[in-house]
Amino acid sequence: MGLSVAIICRNAERTIGATIDSVAEVADEIVVLDSGSTDSTVEMVRERGVRAIAHPWLGYVGQKQAALDRCMHRWVLSIDADERLDDRARTAVREVVTRDGDGADGFIVNRRVVYAGRALRHAWQPDRLVRLVRRDAAVWVGGSVHERLEVTGRVERLPGVLLHDTVDSMRAFLVRQVDYAALGASDGGGRSSALKLVTSPVGAFLKQMVVKGAWMDGWRGWAAAGCVANAALVKHLVRLDAARRSAEEES
Repeated sequence: MGLSVAIICRNAERTIGATIDSVAEVADEIVVLDSGSTDSTVEMVRERGVRAIAHPWLGYVGQKQAALDRCMHRWVLSIDADERLDDRARTAVREVVTRDGDGADGFIVNRRVVYAGRALRHAWQPDRLVRLVRRDAAVWVGGSVHERLEVTGRVERLPGVLLHDTVDSMRAFLVRQVDYAALGASDGGGRSSALKLVTSPVGAFLKQMVVKGAWMDGWRGWAAAGCVANAALVKHLVRLDAARRSAEEES
């Protein structure tokens, strides 16, 4: 059996070291695909005895599938360059591989965002993702964003948490979030309107604060709820602008 860990990265020097360190003791192989880092990411990967494979960017689905395809072992853990396993999840991964999954072909782990040194327990929760799979029973699918592992078999839950250290600074996070929201809007799958432009951000904010209880995360939770509202606003702005442009071209 054995475990391969698949990671894609670009300019991830702030987090890539912790990501690799969190899986080093359970991985039989670590596959890192780098799509053109200009910082010290590649050097940090090599310092940990891992080969950084240069690979042109294929989009999130294509790039993660390329990393999966390069894995040699029966089980594959796919994580991002700003994610890391906590102790409980690391132990659970080891047990799954040792038992060959006990008949399951994939495992879901809950992910929590780390902001200003603390994992948020309410905002963005739950965020359950399939990340540990039997290599021959899974494939990456999805659009420009919101990619996911699709498993042809039984899926179980994995104890522990995947810590997501994605907020380096609020300014950088918001810029990146705008890009993601615009990509998601370009995939289609919904229409917008002036009414949705007004109500969707408010609804998204209230869902985080009231339904999920983000206020219990303190000021971090308020910031997270604001980020979700911002993403909803950007998504509908992009869709409205695209509809306007299309109407002008048709006329």
